[in-house]
Amino acid sequence: MALREALEDIQTDYSIVWDRRETDSTNSWCSQCNSVPKEAEEEVGGVDLSSTSKILHHHRSSSSPLHLYLHLNAFAEEEENNLDATVADLLRQSAAYSILSIECCRPDSSVYRSCSAVDDLLSSVCSRACLPIFKHPLPPSLTELRISAEVCVGLIHTNWLAAEVVNGLSISRVRSLSISPERWLLPLWSSSGRPVNAGNLESLLVHLPCLATLSLCTRCLIRCRGLELLLDACPQLRRLYLHSRAFESVQGVLAQLRFSAEHRRLEVLVLDCSYDITPYDLADVQKLPAVRYILLRLGSFIRLAAAWVVNLFDRLPSLEWFVYISPVECRTFVCSRISPGASLEFAELDTDRIPVLIQRLPQLLSVFWERLLDLA
Repeated sequence: MALREALEDIQTDYSIVWDRRETDSTNSWCSQCNSVPKEAEEEVGGVDLSSTSKILHHHRSSSSPLHLYLHLNAFAEEEENNLDATVADLLRQSAAYSILSIECCRPDSSVYRSCSAVDDLLSSVCSRACLPIFKHPLPPSLTELRISAEVCVGLIHTNWLAAEVVNGLSISRVRSLSISPERWLLPLWSSSGRPVNAGNLESLLVHLPCLATLSLCTRCLIRCRGLELLLDACPQLRRLYLHSRAFESVQGVLAQLRFSAEHRRLEVLVLDCSYDITPYDLADVQKLPAVRYILLRLGSFIRLAAAWVVNLFDRLPSLEWFVYISPVECRTFVCSRISPGASLEFAELDTDRIPVLIQRLPQLLSVFWERLLDLA
């Protein structure tokens, strides 16, 4: 009964989903569509889901960390885009969730508008609904934040992180941040959008002093420029995952890393883009003295020379694994060693598919494969 009353009290600007497992893309849903999983209907005990756009759904069958999905309705009426007491109470439950995802609900085709109109709508919903989320108390258990690239762009365009606006955020304990685009807005933005530079995300990252892992999937919304600003804003950063089709070149990205003293602390580097690589590019990787794991997934027609990799291990005593995935050749090249100074072990796998690589190299699941699955 309490759950039923909570659901009936919720307004129409959010959709909330509790989950202990990754959402199946074939069953994704939100308040703007009519596809609600059958088990969600059972969970809410007969509540008329068509009358509310915030839904509490909790899978109890798994021991995975609890994951809360918060969908913002960018197309709701302006007065509805406010954080109500019910949502605020759910967000600050102390024993609840460790992962919080914030995205925008997908509208039906009848509300598609020009890119500038969508841009304005996202800026509006970010200022009215997203900022209050970060200013309300959040549970100490929250360690991972996942935000859509569209929401990030909206936040940047509203200057919401200006010092006179923010007096301390509740996300300061977050250790992992993932930013990736929502597919429904991608075609619209790629044609006429107003992309921002990665360096503009500095205004968000400075409020995450404990951040150790950053996954940035830029595509066409966020240009991969100003990476040194990201590193300067994250003194505790140890893992950096970059995925983009908007890189100017591999060399251009890696060269940015050496401009920051903070890059010397990186232990994991993943670079996923569609460009060729040269020995000169690997020379910039050699300037990461603490790096232990490197993965490159490149749309390159150049075969990686073993001598390049041997030289890399010679210059980086901390390096343990180097993985090069070639979607062009459908192959994966692996080089590893069990300790500094140990003999190198080489392997060439006849696949570039992550599910297969998980089976072949399960020890790299938490380092590489989970993140690459998220970026797929």
